[in-house]
Amino acid sequence: MAVARQGRPLLRQAAGEASLGVIAFHDAGATPDQFDAAFNAWANVLPQAVFYAPRAPMPCLAAMRGYQWYEIDGIGPENIEERLAEGQELVADLIQTFQDQFGLDRQTTIVAGFSQGAVLLTGLLKDDEPPYGQLLSFSGQPIPDASLDAAAVSQTEQALFHGAEDDVVPLAFAESLFRWFADAGGNPSLYVEEQGGHDIGEGSIRRAAEQLQEYRDRFVR
Repeated sequence: MAVARQGRPLLRQAAGEASLGVIAFHDAGATPDQFDAAFNAWANVLPQAVFYAPRAPMPCLAAMRGYQWYEIDGIGPENIEERLAEGQELVADLIQTFQDQFGLDRQTTIVAGFSQGAVLLTGLLKDDEPPYGQLLSFSGQPIPDASLDAAAVSQTEQALFHGAEDDVVPLAFAESLFRWFADAGGNPSLYVEEQGGHDIGEGSIRRAAEQLQEYRDRFVR
């Protein structure tokens, strides 16, 4: 069973030795439970994978609930780059620790992120050696005034998921993110959940499960 509730990390062990790992990063004002339903579904199709969702370290006082990877209160053009860099360093370290613990490499590591978590994972594609092989981005968006590394993008797969009725991060941001990846030499996919809001809907979870299976069949032996 997954370890859940009260903001504790989620961990779902593989059936036997893990040959694939999925590490997921929640949104600001949320907890790892944001990926509970997704992990339940994905574990059914990838029993050989280990699933882990860490909890962000900072309480999100701006939302009066949950946790955040970087401070969103008072964020603006003068400090966004520094705050994003702090968050990216944090998630990169967590990915490395996850890989070390379960004997994973870049190609056997899949990352998932929702909103703030997705933005930080996208930011890790600024260097020519990405720490993961596949990105599942839920309610993501481009990073202002940032550039992607073409080599990093070409070495990864980018699967984007967005609710058509998302009133926090409108669908136009996902379309911009899709073009951003494509312009950098990637081959992204975009699944739009027609009645989905700012959440990880059932349709997105099912489509992500298909993406996970396809990735496993191509790259994991």
